[in-house]
Amino acid sequence: MSVTIGEFSKILIITNDIKIRHNLEQVLSQFYELFWADEEKSALELIKSDCPNLIILALTNTEINNICLFTQLRNKPETALISVIVLTTIANPRQWRTAMEMGADDVLFLPCTDTELHKAIATRLTKQTCYLAYTQQELDQLRENIIKFLPHEMRTALTGILSASDLLINQQYSLNWSIIREMLICINSSSQRLLRLIDNFLLYAELKVIENNPDITQLYCLHQIDSVKEKIKAIAHKSAQKYYRQDSLIIDLQNACLQINETNLTKLIEELIDNACKFSPEHSAIHINSQIDKNQFILTIKDYGRGMTHKQIASIDMGIQFERNYYEQQGFGLGLAIVRQIAQIYKVKLEIKSIPKQTTIVKLVIPLADCSKNSTYSKITHISNWYSTQTININYSF
Repeated sequence: MSVTIGEFSKILIITNDIKIRHNLEQVLSQFYELFWADEEKSALELIKSDCPNLIILALTNTEINNICLFTQLRNKPETALISVIVLTTIANPRQWRTAMEMGADDVLFLPCTDTELHKAIATRLTKQTCYLAYTQQELDQLRENIIKFLPHEMRTALTGILSASDLLINQQYSLNWSIIREMLICINSSSQRLLRLIDNFLLYAELKVIENNPDITQLYCLHQIDSVKEKIKAIAHKSAQKYYRQDSLIIDLQNACLQINETNLTKLIEELIDNACKFSPEHSAIHINSQIDKNQFILTIKDYGRGMTHKQIASIDMGIQFERNYYEQQGFGLGLAIVRQIAQIYKVKLEIKSIPKQTTIVKLVIPLADCSKNSTYSKITHISNWYSTQTININYSF
């Protein structure tokens, strides 16, 4: 939905009062494109066919509680941002408050002046325009990041594979065994990097589909995993091993049974430890602690690294990497975006607190489960079965 303040802005006016319609037409017709409905049903049909920028709902004796328009608008993403101004002859401040609580953006008591009405409309359209401009700016930034960094990520991994394999092919008889082993390790690590990038893209796409399907989401909330203490510890050590940071880990965990499956708990821990290792100094500590409080398992991961600003935390999403122009770093910004998506599906509360250039604290508040009731759903439903079963691991022993 695009918004232009002035003659191109479309306003739907809902009223069955002939006098109100005549007055509004005189006041607004020379500034806006107007179209009309005399009741909610026909208004909703018009909204579907020709989405307005703003709606004016004129009420005379109708109780605001009987209006279903607000619910209908807010339940659909394509209409949720449409501003609604209520004009009412009901001299009851409680009714005005009810209108605002139901979703009205403004309430004007009739009779009102032409200036009051014009200012109310201009305010709503301006706010809408600013929001859409900001959203477009964010989309443009995401598009720019995809164009700029995705090919770089894929090319970097492929360059390592091609360079090492070319050397093995063209100089195989002149290379000693230690050089050959080094080339094989290079091919392996570059392949793993490319595979992880592709896997994360596929997983993120799958999570977005699941997020928009309430029936599937309810099934995932039945997952369970028990004895998490040793499992989290093992996942953390394996993730830190890639950066030779096992000695940085300081772990203090409680055992519990959690309302999440092992595959997705593993992914949460992997991505958070990966970030902690990647964005903190080599010999600095990484604390992994847990506590149980009010039927919740609170897992905290703290590092002493680059940190993030409040704006950066709010901007976490696919393709968003912070300060990449200043820092050389791998990845495509998918890690925290995936963590956030899994957390939403499993109703896990995700909290991130950070002080730039000092520390980052990530807290996961995971519901406890009763593992004495063994859930069959844990065995048959997983986010991304391909992720847990088709990851390729190539290990060489020499």
